[in-house]
Amino acid sequence: MTDLQEQNYNTGSLLDALWSFQSNGQRWRLRIIKKILPLGTMQQDFLDFLQHHIIR
Repeated sequence: MTDLQEQNYNTGSLLDALWSFQSNGQRWRLRIIKKILPLGTMQQDFLDFLQHHIIR
């Protein structure tokens, strides 16, 4: 397991959110779609977790 550094979370537009971080010297940027029907509320629960636990 590795530590995520320099995390940033942006709610983005109505359709997606952006989560970026650095890990092991590499920079990662993820665009996460807010509503994926087969996941039900799990997708929103994950985005809520990111928003509340990432230090900006």
